[in-house]
Amino acid sequence: MSDQRDTVTDLITQNVLWESYVRAGEKAWMRKEHTEALRNFTVAREKSKHFRSGDWRHIKSLQSLSRIYYELKNFSEAERLQAELLKLIEAHSGADSVEMISELRHMASIYEQEKKFQEAEQTYRFIIDNHPTRTSGLGDPTLSFLRQKCNEMKQLQKQKQQQGNASGSSGGDIEWIG
Repeated sequence: MSDQRDTVTDLITQNVLWESYVRAGEKAWMRKEHTEALRNFTVAREKSKHFRSGDWRHIKSLQSLSRIYYELKNFSEAERLQAELLKLIEAHSGADSVEMISELRHMASIYEQEKKFQEAEQTYRFIIDNHPTRTSGLGDPTLSFLRQKCNEMKQLQKQKQQQGNASGSSGGDIEWIG
């Protein structure tokens, strides 16, 4: 009985600590004190590991970290955290959950900022093709937006390839055609 009480007390303590770090991180983020916000969200993430696998607190911690790295334009770190977050959401809520759609849209935005236009397009297309029941409830404007983003990413990918071809063939490089 005492062991159970200790475990419950420990979980309550961990939850209170987690909440305090998240609140402090959110307040710092609102004040644009990014270093302080990152510190608090990182500690909150560590505290969330005391809870069962896939716990919403771990998801919230990763989400906050990914968003702040995105805001800081550290897109590679935002992408790494977002990929971890997507795995957790898929395991916790399912691949077709509303949470997954929202986080996939954020991942596509990260790819876009990293100029990974092909990955962004594939992610937008994946949302449209694989989540029709979820996206249909979002209404035509959202579906139109997603389709527009797919087309935009396709165009940007073509431009990127053309620029790569133009810069690669200038300067006397020999291009072998097989």
